[in-house]
Amino acid sequence: MKKWYACYTKPRAEKATQLRLNRSGITCYLPLRKERRRWSDRLKTITVPLFTSYIFVNIEEHEFNKTRIEGELVGFISFGGKPVSIPENQIETIKLIAINAEDVEVVPSNILPGEKIQITGGALIGVLGELVRHQGNHKVLVRLAEIGQGVLFTIDKNMIALAI
Repeated sequence: MKKWYACYTKPRAEKATQLRLNRSGITCYLPLRKERRRWSDRLKTITVPLFTSYIFVNIEEHEFNKTRIEGELVGFISFGGKPVSIPENQIETIKLIAINAEDVEVVPSNILPGEKIQITGGALIGVLGELVRHQGNHKVLVRLAEIGQGVLFTIDKNMIALAI
């Protein structure tokens, strides 16, 4: 049975790793976000990975060695020497956030637990997370405990409710 796993890549090799994995017939997912960067003469919007040096692969256990052949892939997120699978619902949440949320940033998951909330409107309806007040804005944090990361994004306070 196929499961999702998070993999480390070499620095700045996420997109190349995705291309090689796809060519090898391995289903993978690289969440991307838009970021404005300033050069000396202009501002430019570029697409960058949501999680630096991470890519997600959907494979069966016997395919671990097949993915390691790829040059940019360093290894799997592991616990006790065994790769940790990522629940399907977390991958779907990441996809929803990457496509629909604006002002997305990734933060280490060491933010103290806040109020558990659920998004009640818009394209992210049903997503569970924690409410974090950050610089006067209402931001929602979705924790991804398996990789020690969180996705933080701004949302209208009228579109959230306490989770049951």
